[in-house]
Amino acid sequence: MENDPPNPPQSPPTYATRSSVGADAWDPSAGSLAPPPATGFKTASLILMCLGGAVFLLGLLPCLGWLNWFGVPLNAAAALVGILGLASGPKGLDGSRAYQGYYVAALIVGMVGFIGGAIRCTLGAGLF
Repeated sequence: MENDPPNPPQSPPTYATRSSVGADAWDPSAGSLAPPPATGFKTASLILMCLGGAVFLLGLLPCLGWLNWFGVPLNAAAALVGILGLASGPKGLDGSRAYQGYYVAALIVGMVGFIGGAIRCTLGAGLF
């Protein structure tokens, strides 16, 4: 009893790697501590969603409607990145996409900004 260590050594945590779970699979329940690495689609969707949403909201203010000429293509790009992220993002073993919430949010914000900005450009007769 005197020679027993107070805390027995534990095995180190396991991390999921591409070689251990496959090229396009990630299983959050398989004991992995880390999600798949952030893809470019996740980063692009966050940046485009924030910029597109801010430009759209600013473009709704009087005398700033010209911002919608930049916001409409920016929001179209955000929606496109959201669609591409949903279609080709890393997939879990249960079929769900990692970071699916980011892509759905980018798609929704992008479509609202695209449609709202286009309406605002039309109401301003293309000038405001």
